[in-house]
Amino acid sequence: MNINARRVLAIILISAFIIGAPLLILYTSGYRYSFKKQKVSTAGSLVLETEPRGAFVEIEELDDNFTTPIRINNLQENTYNVKISKDGYFSWNKNLKVVSMLTTFAEDIILYKDEAPNQILEETILNPQSLPDQTGFTFLEQNAFYNYFNTYNFEQADYINYLRLAKSESIDKQLWSLDNNYLLIEIRDTKTDTLSHKVISRNSPENKIQLDKNFNNSPISIRWSNTQDNILYIKSQNTIFEGTINGPTFSLKELYKFPTSQKILDYIVHNENIYFLEDNNSFWLNKISTTSDKNENLQNKIELNSSTFVIKDIVTDKIILKDLLKNETYFINLDLDNILIKKKGLLGYEYNKKTNQLLTWNSSEISITNFNKYPFTDQILIRVSNGIRNAFWMDTANYIAYSLGEEIKIVELDDRDSKIIWTTQAQNVRNIFTDTTKENIYYTDNENSKLWKINLQ
Repeated sequence: MNINARRVLAIILISAFIIGAPLLILYTSGYRYSFKKQKVSTAGSLVLETEPRGAFVEIEELDDNFTTPIRINNLQENTYNVKISKDGYFSWNKNLKVVSMLTTFAEDIILYKDEAPNQILEETILNPQSLPDQTGFTFLEQNAFYNYFNTYNFEQADYINYLRLAKSESIDKQLWSLDNNYLLIEIRDTKTDTLSHKVISRNSPENKIQLDKNFNNSPISIRWSNTQDNILYIKSQNTIFEGTINGPTFSLKELYKFPTSQKILDYIVHNENIYFLEDNNSFWLNKISTTSDKNENLQNKIELNSSTFVIKDIVTDKIILKDLLKNETYFINLDLDNILIKKKGLLGYEYNKKTNQLLTWNSSEISITNFNKYPFTDQILIRVSNGIRNAFWMDTANYIAYSLGEEIKIVELDDRDSKIIWTTQAQNVRNIFTDTTKENIYYTDNENSKLWKINLQ
């Protein structure tokens, strides 16, 4: 090669380097030329992951198809219509915005099966109530002579009888202990117009403790401890007793005695404090320590406008107080100096410990309260005219199942674009439950009160 040729080649290589190096740097930095916009713009990425894996991905603005999990690079800044599908599952469809030099993630997508429900129990299910640990539910079964109180276990796919009741007897109240090993039931006998209370061991249902005989069958009010599974509290007149269950035996000791001049309407015990409603010419929510030397520091109390309030529970260090007359529910801090949340017509709630969020619902609205930042704010998920009956968290905090009218729906909480709502094939739905795996939804139907199961995963 002569000297002139070498000079030309050198000039070409140097020119290519001068031109190409900046272009390469720009390319690796995410810059792309948009022929549509006729200008240089930066590129972004899109990451899609689903459970189950191997779902088919279509992106309207792209010619290629993909399967999950997938990372798609070199995307120009734009909003992309993403559709994810898999045979036998509900489809997922959402508009996702890709921003220059950033990655857009949709990693927690769960595809639920779109399957027909199966009837799994022939017996007629009456008055079902979900167990707090979601391992099953209680229900009544009837024949011509007796009512049978049973507990169904989802994992074992069977039920056991806890109690046989006379036709004149009905169950007014069911309360489970902290770890769900004991069940307190309040039984009303319409024939004698009396109430009785029994504690049943879940592991040994033949062991039943009759509580009323300890108080000469006088009226009592009972609550479980929220710190120990085998401890319960009983108020008889103006004295609160602490009861301890040890196998088939039961022992009592006096916890606190109010002055006879005080009229105690309701109470709950929490961390050595008794929170109580009292009628003292006016109505108050108050608290007192079971250790008397601390009571001088317990000065806060909340005045109420009627005697129609009851204490429902304590959840995540918040007292739940309900006005039965106005159908209003209040969440109050334990210091009794601040009403944190007020809910009208509340039907139910479920607390998510992992996310520190509270799911609440009434007949027309489902919302989430985030307890991670004060002041607490509500995010309204669903708003309809009427018909919501129940709701619960699914396996992640990103999905909620709920019953609306006679249907069961699942909503995704991702607020990018519009919410995705799937309607299952369940029909004539009355009561709904889920199990601990959150992979199944169970329900009873309005027509025959039979038990059905929908497999979601």
